Amino acid sequence: MNTFKGIFPALITPYTPGGELNEASLVALVERLIRQGVAGFYAMGSSGECFLLDEAERRRGLEVVFAAAGGRVPVIAQIGSTSTRQSVRLAEHAASLGVAAVSSVSPFYYKYDFAGLLTHYRAIMDAVDLPMIVYNIPSLSGVTYTLDQLQQFGSDPRIVGIKHTSQDLFQLERIRALVPRLTVFNGFDEMFLAGLSMGAHGAIGTTFSFMAPKFIRIQRLYEAGRMADALAEQHSANTVIAALIAAGVFSGTKHFIERQGIACYGCREPMQALHPEHAARLDALLDQLEPLADD
Repeated sequence: MNTFKGIFPALITPYTPGGELNEASLVALVERLIRQGVAGFYAMGSSGECFLLDEAERRRGLEVVFAAAGGRVPVIAQIGSTSTRQSVRLAEHAASLGVAAVSSVSPFYYKYDFAGLLTHYRAIMDAVDLPMIVYNIPSLSGVTYTLDQLQQFGSDPRIVGIKHTSQDLFQLERIRALVPRLTVFNGFDEMFLAGLSMGAHGAIGTTFSFMAPKFIRIQRLYEAGRMADALAEQHSANTVIAALIAAGVFSGTKHFIERQGIACYGCREPMQALHPEHAARLDALLDQLEPLADD
């Protein structure tokens, strides 16, 4: 499972001035991040505003990312939705491209018992011959899995990993200990170093799209045993992330990417435009984001 280790940016979806998918900007972002040394991409997830896109846009966005990556790094396609049927259709499309794996957020809004959630994941895996990475994000999905339930996921060999976007690092460590074959991605960027220390193989994160080199350094420093230096880098990242959370993570992320020279044109409504006060605060932190532009 070395394919699924390291830093995987959860890609944003840039738009044109008219609000459509900006393919040129998406290609430019993928190219820059590959040059910076990322391990792969997580496409059409929360950071990509997937639930604000129609199905055709989600398909096209994945096609653009996959073509731009050009086989140089693996692409994980987030195909989850509120509907199992739609998730299966998106998974089949992803499989037709040749992505490395699919990932699915748990169906949300309606409340389902665990048997229903298992049925959802099994339907997707029955439809495509691809590894599955369960996207566990209780704060947004409203679905909180117990450790026993996560172990049940781990009993299916088609499920190869978990994107653990949760502050419960005890659960992360227990998953690693009890189902050691699973690849576990840390999902909260501000807790990346802590996630590594509890056994995460790497991470999938929003802020990697504009400060990937910093997180690559954190992992390298951790692996070299240089914990004080790794923590200093995490502190630096978290100064930026704290301002980003106050501003709005997705609009703030796109602001940083635009400052690095790639047009994004904000987020889809009902997300709101970045407030000028927050933009000024983010601009004051630009020196934390080297390199700012392509070398």
